[in-house]
Amino acid sequence: MGPIALRHWRLARGISREELARLAAVSPATVSRVERGTTRPRPHVAHRLAAALGTEPGLVAELAEAIPRLGGERAHPAAGHDRPGRLIDEEQLPADAFAQEGTHEGV
Repeated sequence: MGPIALRHWRLARGISREELARLAAVSPATVSRVERGTTRPRPHVAHRLAAALGTEPGLVAELAEAIPRLGGERAHPAAGHDRPGRLIDEEQLPADAFAQEGTHEGV
C-alpha cells in the first residue's frame, strides 16, 4: 500500500483545513492548494503538515515527493522566513525572497 492522500489523513483525524493550517503554521490556502494538487509543498512545509497530522511525510501522497531523498544526510534547515509563529503561504515565498533581496544592495 502506497502513501495516502492528505485529505484522507486530515478527515481521519477529524480536523478541518483551517485547523490543519493552524497546527502546521501554514496558511489555509496552502493546505487547500496541496490537497487539490495545484502546488507541491517545499520540504519544510511538508514536514510541518505531516507533523500536524501525526505522521511522516513519506506516508502522505502529496508530501512524499517533496522530501529529498538524501540517504544519511539531512535536508537544509528551513529558510530564514520560516520562523515559529509566522504563517507560510507558499505562493508568497518567491515575492518575499525578492523583496528581501532588494534590501541588501551594496553589501
